[in-house]
Amino acid sequence: MKKIFVFVLLTMFQLGSVYGGSEVSASKLLYDAKKIKKHEERIKFFSSALLGNSYQLGPLGEGEKSRFDRDPLFRFDLFDCTTFVETVLALASSSASDDFVKTIKKIRYKRNIISFSERNHFPILDWMNNGYQKGLFTNISRRVAGSALKSIKMVSDKKKWILNMSDKDINCSGKGCGDLTELFKLAKKFKPEVVDVHWVPYSFIFQQTKNGYYFNDLFLKNIPKVSFFNSILVPQKNIPAIATKMAVRHQGVLIKRDGRLYVRHAYIGSKKVEEIPALDFFLKAYLNKKDRKNLLGIGLSLFHLR
Repeated sequence: MKKIFVFVLLTMFQLGSVYGGSEVSASKLLYDAKKIKKHEERIKFFSSALLGNSYQLGPLGEGEKSRFDRDPLFRFDLFDCTTFVETVLALASSSASDDFVKTIKKIRYKRNIISFSERNHFPILDWMNNGYQKGLFTNISRRVAGSALKSIKMVSDKKKWILNMSDKDINCSGKGCGDLTELFKLAKKFKPEVVDVHWVPYSFIFQQTKNGYYFNDLFLKNIPKVSFFNSILVPQKNIPAIATKMAVRHQGVLIKRDGRLYVRHAYIGSKKVEEIPALDFFLKAYLNKKDRKNLLGIGLSLFHLR
């Protein structure tokens, strides 16, 4: 997992972020966006402002007092795909730093309690489902795909996932750190859960002509100006401990501009936060023979500002 220390700056953010090529605090980001009222425009603004920052898998944790993961609660210089989406949505919903912290807690933790065991580790079981129940997200996959929508039931076993951890998964050293024995005790409270997964299949997303692949006109028409996506894949039987955790391979923001669709995401391939044409990104995975056997399509959702 990682190292950790918690910043709880409730009055001003002092963490650096690349914005316009210079180091600025998040308070400046919020200040510059104060006149932007429409939620779509705020998501577009903040997802653009964070472009160019570096990618790092698992850059966040519960802070310096955590017993298991002492990476910071939030930061603006490093992202993975999920923490990028979380940060953009929380900034877009905030007018001040205390709003941001509250929203991060709502998005990332089941009961808004900063704790490793409360964190939304699994994208579908935790992150999406808890967001739906809190009224933060709306699944629009059916709205976009109509009768082409696909769904499946998966069994998610967080207890098994935790019990498969080792000492290297505890990102904590020094006074106050927990150990595997404590972590395994926490695992006992979790039971396998059945999860409904919905997605827009690639067969609906793309149309093939003699000149190549294009987005299906109906798909492009039904996509809103701003949304976020989850790339859905079939869990692999040879990695049962994390299979349901990895039902989502990737997450990002979708922006429709001038009739074209773009992905903004923190991407392991480029090692940075970037914007690229969505057709190029989704087609690369779809046409990859290895990926094509496993990738099903994308789940689409809207975020509701609070």
